[in-house]
Amino acid sequence: MPDKPIEKILVALDGSDRSVRTVKYLAGLTALVNAEVRLFHVFRKVPESHYDLAREPAAIHISGQLLGWEQHQRQLIEKHMERCRRILITANFDPERVKTVIHDRQHGVARDLIATVANARKPYDAVIIRRRGMGRLAGVVIGSVAFKVLDGLHMAPLVFAGRKPDNKKILIGMDLSENAMRAVDFVGRMTQGRGYTAALAVVVRRNGAAVVGEGAETDVKAYENALESAFEKARNLLAAYGYDGEKIDSRIIRNKPSRAGALVEFAEADNYNTIVVGRKGVTNLDDFLIGRVSHKILHVGRKHNVWIVN
Repeated sequence: MPDKPIEKILVALDGSDRSVRTVKYLAGLTALVNAEVRLFHVFRKVPESHYDLAREPAAIHISGQLLGWEQHQRQLIEKHMERCRRILITANFDPERVKTVIHDRQHGVARDLIATVANARKPYDAVIIRRRGMGRLAGVVIGSVAFKVLDGLHMAPLVFAGRKPDNKKILIGMDLSENAMRAVDFVGRMTQGRGYTAALAVVVRRNGAAVVGEGAETDVKAYENALESAFEKARNLLAAYGYDGEKIDSRIIRNKPSRAGALVEFAEADNYNTIVVGRKGVTNLDDFLIGRVSHKILHVGRKHNVWIVN
């Protein structure tokens, strides 16, 4: 049976143009217009040590400049947050349920964001963030804040908005784990069908640790038979959310050295702009943990929208 719709979302913003594109991405997810949205910014205040500086007669001028800079930066971020809020309201999100939060930094951007999600009275159903923000460096695919959030935030699915526009085509990477089916359910909750097309894919590696020992061929066959049953279960779940089950493609991709690379290749070839994976799953063949697949997809599929589900 379908789970309840998405009710609460946190969107991490840093004041950059990329943040604006992140909000525009959310605005295009029309199934979420009734959700409670928190536009969240961690504000870097002037360090407390500046007050010690203010006690020195020769440094009073510098202290005043620092405070003036802080006030100016806060005004800029307030303006940015209101602009982002207006984007969602224009896209028919409920004005009463779209709030802005400027949080004074305590421990660090990533740590404060994770703590906010972890300590929320009402759990967040999703956290939306970009790979990089204002502090991006040339050649860096995923920024330090996003990387820390990916590793440290396990209590809510993460949605990484990429550069590819939402074309309503979603590729779901699967295995036989319960987490893979939670990823399918999350897709249904986020989109409610609404004209979306979905595909299901599993990458079976024939080299390395995935196939070892006597009876390996039998094990692979049994595993692939089980996958067909999982595909059918996933189709039925998506159909309950409004998808056309008959039009959901499903593939077992063989002989690929990289699960992440194979999923991105499939997405590129068939023009799926969103890739969805579970944070961690376990195969029946070799207890292979696929937690690192999500990291690799963020790097290899650098332009794609990537949803990572716990």
